[in-house]
Amino acid sequence: MTSPAPRPFPFPGFDVVLRGFDRHQVDDLVHRASFTLTALTGGPALTDQDGRALDLPSAPAPDPITSAELAEAPLDLVLRGYDRHQVKDVLSRLVELLAEAESHTTRG
Repeated sequence: MTSPAPRPFPFPGFDVVLRGFDRHQVDDLVHRASFTLTALTGGPALTDQDGRALDLPSAPAPDPITSAELAEAPLDLVLRGYDRHQVKDVLSRLVELLAEAESHTTRG
């Protein structure tokens, strides 16, 4: 049985700054977290700006990620990367959603 779907939140749009987190690493983590949340809850985790479920690339399916793995995931600082504060805020929210979905899955 899947847990109730968490309320989706808008797909993050990060500002690109002179020194920020590696864009490919961040995109990969957000994609993996969204895929995992969808698998655990049965509902979309991210939406577009209009609130519609976001269709992320389906092939190949990314490896699932746990809340603990996401919280500890290392990110490289690079030139022309994503804003660090924005990324940390979004990843923290995804960690919370994953932890909640994981707890519902273990109880159910």
